[in-house]
Amino acid sequence: MPMTESVVAPRTLISKQLWMYSSAAVSGVFGTIESGERVIELLNIAKSAAARDVGSGRAVTPAVNIDGVAGVWRTNRHGGLLGGMFGARYAGADRLRSEIDVANRLIALRINTPQVLLAVAVRDGMYWNQHLVTSEVEGAVTLFDARDDEQAMRAAGCCLNQLFEAGYYATDLHPRNMLWVAATQQVWVIDLAGAKMLDKALTVQQRAARMKRFERFFSKHAGQMPSAIAMLREGLNS
Repeated sequence: MPMTESVVAPRTLISKQLWMYSSAAVSGVFGTIESGERVIELLNIAKSAAARDVGSGRAVTPAVNIDGVAGVWRTNRHGGLLGGMFGARYAGADRLRSEIDVANRLIALRINTPQVLLAVAVRDGMYWNQHLVTSEVEGAVTLFDARDDEQAMRAAGCCLNQLFEAGYYATDLHPRNMLWVAATQQVWVIDLAGAKMLDKALTVQQRAARMKRFERFFSKHAGQMPSAIAMLREGLNS
């Protein structure tokens, strides 16, 4: 029989075949499900209900509509060399657990990041497949796409400063993992997989290394630094 860590939303369920975290927002749909196959079936129904994708390029992911709740569904895959070896196969649910923890801690600090609606690891032979659904940030474009917008870049610098002060450490922090919503003048950080929260603010050296990688992303993928790069640096130092 499956064992549940809690019977109230948010709910975490553990069995030999399924690990699932469901937030209060989607508990009406997933709150009583105990089969991995049924979870994926319902996600595909929610995907069909939304009938659209979110993002662009390699970052395209399907939108889902879960009983009126707008979300984005990501299937986790290893990157780099591990990607070629293991693809979407993981040893368990640790990466999902960590991402939920980081997201909740950032939200508690009033740093914009999408709420985790659903996190699911389904056993497939010796390994597990991981799925994550986060709330959709409506009206957003990536910071990479908004790189010549001075307001967006300054807001991103301020957000990066908040993240570094909070002890947020992510090797994959780059301009496509930040969103800009012009209507609200807000920046959001997304894709927290592999990130962690240190017990203190990042050091000067750590910040410099993260920013070097962050800015290099512009040169690599756009061919040059944005015209508004000075505003990013101004926000970072404000």
